[in-house]
Amino acid sequence: MRVRRFFLSLFVAAIASVTRAQEIELANIAYSLSPIHTPQSTEYIQQTNLKLRYPVRVREKNKVLIGVSGEAWWLNHRVGDDLQSVYGISFPLAWQHQLTRSLSLTVLLTPGIFSDMKDLSTEDFRLSSAIRFKRVVSKRLSLGWGVGYARQFFGNVVMPFGEVDWRMNDKLTLSGLFPIKPKLEYRLKPGLTIGTQVTVDNTSMRLSARQHDSHVVQYRQWNAELYTDWRLYRQLYVTLTGGYVVRRKIQVLESDTRIPWTVFTIPISGEKNAIRSVSGNGLLIQAGLSWKWKQT
Repeated sequence: MRVRRFFLSLFVAAIASVTRAQEIELANIAYSLSPIHTPQSTEYIQQTNLKLRYPVRVREKNKVLIGVSGEAWWLNHRVGDDLQSVYGISFPLAWQHQLTRSLSLTVLLTPGIFSDMKDLSTEDFRLSSAIRFKRVVSKRLSLGWGVGYARQFFGNVVMPFGEVDWRMNDKLTLSGLFPIKPKLEYRLKPGLTIGTQVTVDNTSMRLSARQHDSHVVQYRQWNAELYTDWRLYRQLYVTLTGGYVVRRKIQVLESDTRIPWTVFTIPISGEKNAIRSVSGNGLLIQAGLSWKWKQT
C-alpha cells in the first residue's frame, strides 16, 4: 500500500507571498523524501506539491493574490491498510491592505478538499484562515503578529505567531513567522542564498466513507532544515533542502474523534486513542523549482 501526504501550513506560504513588497513567488513545485524508523523497519515518506499564485490586484494600498495548491503523499504499506493514497487541493485567497504608511493587515482564507478522493462528499471539505498585522519599524526592520486557525477533521488548530523581517546587513536576513517558519538567510552573491529554517505542520485528511468508515489521518511534524536557493535563469530558482525531522507522528483516528483545541501540534486536552499510530524521526531531503515575480 502507498500513502500520500501533504502539508497543511498553506497560510504560511500565502502570507509569505505578500510579505515582501518587491517579490512574489508565482509558482512552485517540490518533491521531498524522508525515512521514518519504526521498531520493525525503516519506511520512506514521499511528498509532492504544486503551488500556483497570481496577483489579481497590486496597488499602493491593496494586494490580492489567488492561487491553487495540489499536494499528495505516500508511505510504505507497513503503517497499515487504512493509510491509503491521500491528496489535497485548495484555493488560497490572500488580501493585504495598507492601513497606514507603516501598518498593514493581511487576511487569508484557504478552502479545500483533503481526502483519498474516493466517494467525495462535504465531509472532505475544510477551511483554514489567518490574520496578520505588520508594522514597518525602519528600512531594515519590520515586525508583525497574528494567528492562524484551521478547522481540522479532528478539531480546532490554532497557531499564534510573531513575524520578523530584519535585514541585518546587505547579506544577512532574519525573517519568517515565529515559531511556525522562522528562517535565517545569507546571500553569498546575487542569485545565490543559503539559509536555515524551522517548519511545523499539523494537518488531517479524510478517508473513504465506504472503504474506511470516514477515518481521519492526522499528521504532525517539526523540521529543522538547511537550504540553498539558486537563481537558474532570470526569475527561475532552484531550491535544495536537507534537514532533520525532529518530531513526527502519524495517526489514524475514528471519524468521531474530537480534540477540541490544539496549539501548534500540542493537544490541550491530551492525546486521543488512535486506531493506528506510527512515530519517528529521520532525515529529510527536498528539491524544488520556483518562479518569482519582481514588482517594478
